[in-house]
Amino acid sequence: MDLLQEDSNTVTFLDLLVSNENGGIATRLFRKPTATNSLLDYTSFHPVHTRNGIPVGQFLRTWRNCTSDEVFREEASCLTKRFKKRNYPKGSISRAYQRANGCTQDSLLTTRIKARESGPRFITQYNSQWSQVYVGQTSQELRRRIQKHFSTINLARVDYAKGDYLLWKSV
Repeated sequence: MDLLQEDSNTVTFLDLLVSNENGGIATRLFRKPTATNSLLDYTSFHPVHTRNGIPVGQFLRTWRNCTSDEVFREEASCLTKRFKKRNYPKGSISRAYQRANGCTQDSLLTTRIKARESGPRFITQYNSQWSQVYVGQTSQELRRRIQKHFSTINLARVDYAKGDYLLWKSV
């Protein structure tokens, strides 16, 4: 556990500096004095969306973990310098900062419910007789398998309409 006592009103825990201010809790980011600038260099061969997403995530994390606007601006300034040293374009840094600054801290601390996929569901009850039937295993998605079945049915209809239904009788 990374728990270091700074003074009677301040303690570090993981990447946070937690302090007692006027009977309330205040937080800001904490970096060990030996920490290096381990941010991904922008000139790496990672996809552009990955390289541009890192500042967004870091600024959102900074805003989420700082209890005041003033502390956020201080930490964001340090973070900006770290990104510049790692060759991030000013525009990418600025957009990321503006995105974080445009959020409310409450929205960053609220758990969001993920939207469910709106695809069909096949739900059935277990039957003990199924253990006697070999179903098989495939790495294909169910959606792809069903598409192939429909394709086979449609091809059979076309062949039947042409009079080539003998091809399908042997299958």
